[in-house]
Amino acid sequence: LERRTSEALDGLRQDMAELVAENEALRNRVDELEQRSTGGVGQSTTEGGGGNPGPDPAARTMLTERASLDRRYPQLVTEQAEAGEHAVYGTALPLITEWRDRRRAYLAHLAHLDSADHWSKLTSELRMTELEIELVDAHVLTLPPADYPWDGIRRHSELRLRRRTLERLRREHRRARVRRWLLRVVTLGWRGR
Repeated sequence: LERRTSEALDGLRQDMAELVAENEALRNRVDELEQRSTGGVGQSTTEGGGGNPGPDPAARTMLTERASLDRRYPQLVTEQAEAGEHAVYGTALPLITEWRDRRRAYLAHLAHLDSADHWSKLTSELRMTELEIELVDAHVLTLPPADYPWDGIRRHSELRLRRRTLERLRREHRRARVRRWLLRVVTLGWRGR
């Protein structure tokens, strides 16, 4: 038993030494890439365009992913796109991008309330609410204006609120569709498009 234990400990020590060496090599590589990226920009401007043009694309990707992983709360969705967020959000990124676009359109409708088309505002708000439910429920993300990730109770209450809003918006959407259809019939297609 002692022999087996000592062999296992020796194996663990050897594996640990290999991991430490590999970690040190990766750290040196990242430091080298950072120096090359900051040094390359300074050299190209001082030498009139000659010199090192900067890091290669793989190095740039590695640096942005490293920067994105340094976020304090990666589950917080930001209103503006950030560099390297594909590494943070993963498969939710297309939904977040669409949500940001819908949110901007909705806020634009609110800014021009007098001239806003009710149908497009309602459609935009409906889709934005569907996206919010999917982001909060399926991807466990926290939406703005929150500055700290939601706990389970807060997440549940936010989901309940958004689901109620979604039900209300669907009712309004159905009514608006009927009103548009009736308006088109009464005006022989001249209005209600």
